[in-house]
Amino acid sequence: MQKSDIHILIVDDDVTIAKALSAALEREGFSCKVTGQIDEARAAFRHTEFHVIILDCVLPVMSGVDFAQELRREFGNEFHLFLTSGIFKDPHFVKDAIQKTRALEFFAKPFDLSNVLNSIKESIADILPPERDPLTDLLFTLQPEDADLAGLINSLDQIDGNSLPIIFSALNQSQLTGDLNLTYSNGEVSSISYKNGAIYNVNVKDESSYFGILLVEKGFCSAKDVEVSLASQSGFRLGETMTFSNMLSPHAIKVVQIEQMAIRMSKTIVTASVKPHFIEGNPDDIIEECSIESLSNYLLDWVLTKLPSGWISTFFVPWLDYTFEPSQNFQKMDLLSTYAVFKELGDLKKMIIDNLSLQEILGQAKPRTSKTVQKILFFLLLENQIRFHHTAKNSKNIEGKLARFKKILEDMKNQNHFEVLGLNLDANKKSIQTAYHELAKVLHPDKLPKNADEEMRRVTTELFGRITKAYQVLTNSESKSNYLTELKFGSAEKALEAEGLFEEAVALMHRNRFRDAYKIFKAIQESPGIRQDIEIYLAWARLKVGAPDSRQAQLFQKVKRHINNVPPEERHTYMFFFVKGLYYRMTHRYEKAQTYYNNCLVLNGQFEEARKELKAIERYIGEDDEGTYTAQGVVTAIVSNFFNGTKKKKSS
Repeated sequence: MQKSDIHILIVDDDVTIAKALSAALEREGFSCKVTGQIDEARAAFRHTEFHVIILDCVLPVMSGVDFAQELRREFGNEFHLFLTSGIFKDPHFVKDAIQKTRALEFFAKPFDLSNVLNSIKESIADILPPERDPLTDLLFTLQPEDADLAGLINSLDQIDGNSLPIIFSALNQSQLTGDLNLTYSNGEVSSISYKNGAIYNVNVKDESSYFGILLVEKGFCSAKDVEVSLASQSGFRLGETMTFSNMLSPHAIKVVQIEQMAIRMSKTIVTASVKPHFIEGNPDDIIEECSIESLSNYLLDWVLTKLPSGWISTFFVPWLDYTFEPSQNFQKMDLLSTYAVFKELGDLKKMIIDNLSLQEILGQAKPRTSKTVQKILFFLLLENQIRFHHTAKNSKNIEGKLARFKKILEDMKNQNHFEVLGLNLDANKKSIQTAYHELAKVLHPDKLPKNADEEMRRVTTELFGRITKAYQVLTNSESKSNYLTELKFGSAEKALEAEGLFEEAVALMHRNRFRDAYKIFKAIQESPGIRQDIEIYLAWARLKVGAPDSRQAQLFQKVKRHINNVPPEERHTYMFFFVKGLYYRMTHRYEKAQTYYNNCLVLNGQFEEARKELKAIERYIGEDDEGTYTAQGVVTAIVSNFFNGTKKKKSS
């Protein structure tokens, strides 16, 4: 059923209010009839199946309350009723009228139209698919036409920065040319330039150059070559200087430029509000040096390392009862299914073909892989490998829903009001209202089936109470301001405390108290957003704690997960190189370890730990045993192999 199939009867002799209400509902897509006469309303009701009645309590000939009781006697509970009045506003009258007519709500005139609209939409949410904002709609539909996509992007008001991969993916699958400008709530502007869907330039405020270290890291030249070229003062860019000096090939420059663009794109994905705007251009006017043809491997990396698990979990709540269906790139799942991360998650392809709902898929996931399952599903949606079915599945699995709701409740207990609603700290009132009403459609106790037990009702009531509390605090300007002040003060204190703990843990590592250090690093990790590089230090501590011979493979698998969870922009620091060197040394891949230790010292020549490690492995160089330990790792480590040869062909 669509909105146009919902019939609403407005019975009110105040023509101005009735017309305004009708116009607002029709703009939303509903079918409305307006009358101020009881007889006309009675006749209309007998000829049309109305889902909603908005009824004024003071009408000519007969009171609205009496008329509502008459309709209840004849038609029972087949319609939702809302009462209004500009005269009778006494609380005792309101309570009595609601009880007599079984009305859902009473609105005293003058009322806020948006409140009435939201209440009506909530009342019929169970017979309508959830409303989707234009961005989320991309996850339900095939790739839109280019003109429609540009218009969709420009119609967006304020979105969460974590949603940007949806736009990045859609543009990359298009043939659009132009600039995507991203204006953040703090006034900063970033831009990404496209030619026929390929990315050829990325500008961000923090334009830290990774060029030199990437050249060394990828083995295109030595640190000495970079140092000499930078000191030459030739007036040319580093890559050009090295090419002219025959130190570097043009191919190497392109490889590194592409990697640097991807790192800068990664930096645009943040938990903050952003206004996107796309300005179309002419591909014939653009001469690009190099471009990112396919974002697939980068998208997966960003989803796994940049998007907060809590944000994705909240994003999926309204769609728990929805199934997935194959989309235009579904065949790629055959290649993905061979990798370790997908084997751990179960046969996702079969679950999709078998029409399992999102809730059922998550119910089959192991507790430790549940968050990864959600991230992989989000990636598959981005890639147009799957899409949501347009209607919900009528699931009778109350136990499965209870387990999922308990997990959501557990997560909410550690979230602030903004996080509970899946929002960032600078979300505006419209975003707050939309987020609340989308969650309420699923988490309202009235939406529970009749066979729901007491435990299910208790958990759902607590969930609804938490989102309602968040909504009430954040939609009141004074309470929101006070709450933000409290949050920011608390965040500052938490950051200072975490920094002190971090320094303590690093000191413990240097004193060989590895287990104690690991516990502190783990505690810091549980406060998201404090340190983006905490996974590096967790990997360091895990490696130093070690494991018995019988559990070495599991240890290295966990360490590999930590390493792969490091965001792209944090993978070019001396500590990252040191920890990777340590990982390769402990898995007997000494030449790789040597390379990473050397890269570490290029960035921090005073780091004695790396010098000691280099000295310790000197006698093993040339004796690598690649087959001794082959930690399975996660898909980010091997995804580039998957996408080789599957890049989208572009028109020149």
